[in-house]
Amino acid sequence: MQRTVSVNIAALMAFCGLLITAFTAVNIFSGPLGIAVTCFAVTMLFFVNLTSSVIFLLICIIFQNLLYTFLSPFISTKADLTLLQGVHFAIIAIIGTLSLAVVALKGILDRKTLLYILATLAILCVYGAIGTSRSSFSSAASYFRYYANGIFLFCIGALFGEKHPFEYLVRILYRLLLVSLFICLLELLLDNAWYEFSSSYEFLKVKYVDWEFGTDVSQWLHFRFMNLPGIHDIYSRRLLGTVMHHVSQSYLLSLLALIAVYLRRHALAALVLLLAVVTGVKGAIITTFFAFALVGCRRALGQRHFPLSFALLAGYVVAAVIYGTAVKDWHVIGLTTSLKMFPQHPLGNGLGLGGNLSQQYMLIKKFGMPGWSAWQDLGRADFALESGLGVLLYQVGVFAGVFVAFYRRVAVELHRLLETAGGALREYVFILALVVILVNSLFQEEAFSPYASGLLFLLAGCQYQALARRGREEPAAQHSPNPHPAAAPEGTRP
Repeated sequence: MQRTVSVNIAALMAFCGLLITAFTAVNIFSGPLGIAVTCFAVTMLFFVNLTSSVIFLLICIIFQNLLYTFLSPFISTKADLTLLQGVHFAIIAIIGTLSLAVVALKGILDRKTLLYILATLAILCVYGAIGTSRSSFSSAASYFRYYANGIFLFCIGALFGEKHPFEYLVRILYRLLLVSLFICLLELLLDNAWYEFSSSYEFLKVKYVDWEFGTDVSQWLHFRFMNLPGIHDIYSRRLLGTVMHHVSQSYLLSLLALIAVYLRRHALAALVLLLAVVTGVKGAIITTFFAFALVGCRRALGQRHFPLSFALLAGYVVAAVIYGTAVKDWHVIGLTTSLKMFPQHPLGNGLGLGGNLSQQYMLIKKFGMPGWSAWQDLGRADFALESGLGVLLYQVGVFAGVFVAFYRRVAVELHRLLETAGGALREYVFILALVVILVNSLFQEEAFSPYASGLLFLLAGCQYQALARRGREEPAAQHSPNPHPAAAPEGTRP
């Protein structure tokens, strides 16, 4: 049966991979018409086969930028690339909206969680409109996408968990991330030969119009270790991977390490963690380390682990703020700026104002005004940046509390369901990682990307609903006069 399941997953992955490759080519050569065709096809695929639509979505998130890289000689401008890169959010939004409609109409999710989801999306829509009027549509849309990714992916996961066992989704994601790991190892071993083969230089030249590194892409990827101020003699070798962004790729490696531990592939987890350390992206490393540390607390203390877990996370935040303040780290400056400016704008400024994706940031990055050094000397900037929660607070004000409350709702309820079901220790790893991601978003804006919190929300939604479904089915089976075990869905592990 396990072999059959593996064959079924592999066949669906191959089918969806070919499908998304074809649509990627269509998008490049047909423009908006091709994108419209892709969105229509995704909608049809959702209604025909949920599993195929989820695999299609995951391949799109993990591999689409790599496909664009190979085809980058045919992409002429950054505006064209930005439009094409928006396709994967369009796919997330389509499948997420359809999933939200299904779980709401069929009463799959509990009412309170559904209210949190609708309230958060409503706030994002209102502040997206405000941000568009005060800044630009592209900046507002970028942040709407950032914050809405996790919500949509949670809804998709919940619908998937209503129909399939949680481990089925884990194994699908595991296989896709193994392919991504293989590409990373090729990149590490072949270096510039890989970049030449994959047209990475052409891709980066389109993405970064002020590219200054010529064809030597690997030179651009040698950074000060973990980008820590005060460290000058140790360098890390960052990887673009399958998403063509070193921070996002490191979060995928972090997720693979968590999945490897869940599936008891401890040697693989050690290898991936070693590679993550070599790449030197501190956000992903911190997420993985503290997730495992919290699992260790739970193992040692059981249900009494909360005080120690809280102390670990609080200690990390305090140490990071003290160190960051001393060395004038931009992540801490971005956080403190948002806190200092909150009393002036308690209701926020609108999506797209402030943050690393805003027009303000892009202009300063390009022209250097009024100057990074001046802000560092002052210990504050003119707007929030670098900090995920800090930028969210700057943009939506007090309503950032609703976003955090949604995180809390998911974490608390999933933890309760795991306790009730007597879940194994390894089953807590994903929800604890999601908690760490939220804490680390104080210092990193990428924490809200689909590669970080997004895919963890997908897993959390699936695990949440799979446990809720099991809780409904077990009492019904016990009261049945002739109980029979329910047949496993086609292509799933019994």
